[in-house]
Amino acid sequence: MTANGPPAYQARVFGNDSAKVTMHHSNRVQPQVPLRFTFAVTTLVIVVALAGCATSKEQPAELDIAALIAKTSPFQRDILKKGTVARADYEKAVLAQRECVIAAGAEASELYETGNNELTFDFGATTDTDEQNDAIMLKADTCLTEYRSEVGKVWAFQQLLSPQQRKNLRPEVIACLVSEGVTIKESATITDLYRAVNDEKNIQASRPCISRFAAFFAVAPSRDDNH
Repeated sequence: MTANGPPAYQARVFGNDSAKVTMHHSNRVQPQVPLRFTFAVTTLVIVVALAGCATSKEQPAELDIAALIAKTSPFQRDILKKGTVARADYEKAVLAQRECVIAAGAEASELYETGNNELTFDFGATTDTDEQNDAIMLKADTCLTEYRSEVGKVWAFQQLLSPQQRKNLRPEVIACLVSEGVTIKESATITDLYRAVNDEKNIQASRPCISRFAAFFAVAPSRDDNH
């Protein structure tokens, strides 16, 4: 199944007479749990492209790592040339992005888990003018493509469940959703489950199950993301 996930980050801007504060999420690279967050907002938006979904028996298209290597930075190229991304190398890339963001003049939170073995951090800047803020954020945004974008994509792809693993989890996911008040049949297919959690009336009730079964709801990048 393929889906276009959230933007690289969600921004929330605070303003007063003396300072401008902008907060960003660091990027979570596809594939990812199809959730979209904004700061201090509890509404959950499930981003699932139901049209053209793969069935549970289909494997997602393999990432073209050679193509990723050809277009990425030397830092990421050194990691990707191994063919796979180890946990230590993934953390190294996220930490390098965070250090780069701080060097750009922004403030960064500690790393935290976002589900499905992925990490992120929040960052922001406090400045006197819009121009100063924009300059810091523009520089901080380049840290993603320098240190993490392609490494994160390969790491996230490696976390995808196999079709059989997803099929085996389906009864547990259904039981979880039913226990949270979501109306779903025991015979529901994986596509039915995506439709159910994407239904506006089920978004809040589905949240605990999406968090608990993050790997089940993770989606592969589109073929276009390989190039």
